[in-house]
Amino acid sequence: MKYLLLFITLLICTSAKCQTLYPYKDTVNHFNIGVPAQWHYGILKQFPTIKLFAYRVYLDSADKPHENFNVNIIDIPVAGPEAAYDTLIASLSRSAKDFRLIKQGDAEINGMAFKWCIESHKNIEEPDKEMCDYVYVTVANEKTYILTFVVFSKYFDQYRSLFEKIAYSFSVQ
Repeated sequence: MKYLLLFITLLICTSAKCQTLYPYKDTVNHFNIGVPAQWHYGILKQFPTIKLFAYRVYLDSADKPHENFNVNIIDIPVAGPEAAYDTLIASLSRSAKDFRLIKQGDAEINGMAFKWCIESHKNIEEPDKEMCDYVYVTVANEKTYILTFVVFSKYFDQYRSLFEKIAYSFSVQ
């Protein structure tokens, strides 16, 4: 039995890219989320609704990471996660080049109802490359919270479990 537990622990660690999450607490916007160790994070002044932007750092000169996530908070109250999600999907389908909805569903994270989707689209800066976004949407405190995890499509399977681990660390105070 103890060998089975050890195997499961190693499997989970491997599948989540064995990343330790450090707690990030935003006392102004009232949310918490885990940020992977050795990732950089901050805010983007040019996008005021994005309250946190985090990205994987370069390992060496040959490495060119594009893995990142952001927390976007919109102060427009909607009826619930379904309405916020429908608005988001409509916006993405209009604005993202070659937008394709791959999968969608519901999740409960720390007592909050979320709608989520996995979508792909062309990269604006490198149009020959396809991006894959894993997006979670919820409504709390009369605000819409959007967690967006981004990676090149060919690497999505490698990062999916890490993105889920980060998403499931999210909470609103």
